[in-house]
Amino acid sequence: MTINIKDIVSARFQNPKFQYDGKRMRNLAVRKALDYSKYVLPLSLDVPHTTIFHRHAEHVSINKMRCPINIVRFTPDGRRLISGTSTGEFTLWNSFSFNFETILQAHESPVRGLEFTRLGDLLLSADTTGTVKFWHLSMNNVGIRQCHEEAIRDMSVADNYFVTASDDSTVRVHNFEKNECMILRGHNWDVRVAQYNPRSSLVASGGKDNLVKLWDTRTKRCVATMHCHKNTVLCARWIDDMNLLTAGKDQVIKQSELRMLKDNFTYKCKKEVTALCVMNRCMDSSGIRSARSANFLCNSEMRGDLFAAGMADGSIAHLQVFNQNMSVVSGHESTVWSIDYHPIGHLMASGSMDQSVRFWSWRKKEVSEEVENNEERIPGLCY
Repeated sequence: MTINIKDIVSARFQNPKFQYDGKRMRNLAVRKALDYSKYVLPLSLDVPHTTIFHRHAEHVSINKMRCPINIVRFTPDGRRLISGTSTGEFTLWNSFSFNFETILQAHESPVRGLEFTRLGDLLLSADTTGTVKFWHLSMNNVGIRQCHEEAIRDMSVADNYFVTASDDSTVRVHNFEKNECMILRGHNWDVRVAQYNPRSSLVASGGKDNLVKLWDTRTKRCVATMHCHKNTVLCARWIDDMNLLTAGKDQVIKQSELRMLKDNFTYKCKKEVTALCVMNRCMDSSGIRSARSANFLCNSEMRGDLFAAGMADGSIAHLQVFNQNMSVVSGHESTVWSIDYHPIGHLMASGSMDQSVRFWSWRKKEVSEEVENNEERIPGLCY
């Protein structure tokens, strides 16, 4: 979906294409920032997965008005991190120096979802009142849509559609251009997660009924139901178009394959898994990348078999596909609600109930001579 910026600017206050929340619009302008991505060293494949990230957070960022952090997302260009709080605020953090940039009162209720479109030109946010708002990259609100009557717990974006999961036990697929939705019914309780397949029209959903369902959005039918969990499913992520990760309160992470329609590997954890993030989700599945970062990714070797899991006790586990061994780091003091990788992959951010956002850097012992001899060190990049 592409938004015509000229139509928004010409209206300024009232536009028939969008519904505003009554606040005066600022001029649409993308924030300026220096691009340091050329200084980032490529991630080598010879580093064991147990020594990828430091065991202590590189930086801890806390809002002036402390509140739990429900979700964190890096911007498509990787220059900033956006955190959604339980008070409905957006906080922007610089992903190079980790300092505070600005804060915005985006919702009147806790923010539960943050997703960029695959083109990276629009930001979608959801809250506990069932409202979804559309934001320009300059943080101007360009649209509001009431998608559910109850709280939205998760959302995912495809090319022309986005899907939401809600406490009303339904999964709804919405059209960007038209104010219409497709209701998928089949869960017997609250739906906690819904994720689009990166290359097809399949949607994976899970919730309090302990079921993982696969939906075909073209036929509006449930094509498969997997009984792989014994408790509430809290999070799900696609590794690729054929493999799905699901986790929840039963303290296990299940890896399922679409060709068999059952789990083919189990990762055992010590606590409830409340957040999942796959490294290649930011690089392949989402389709979000700037021209400079795309050029960097083509010239460097990336690890696409790594993922991170946030636990209820505040720890974060780094895992590798089809490998039971994991590296657990203790950073947060309470439940980790969200994890996200930088588009390049050298940083990881996590948000928690302990009211902090923590940045984790890639562990790199061997530093090239070009960076070592450079007197101007970039703050925030640690190897």
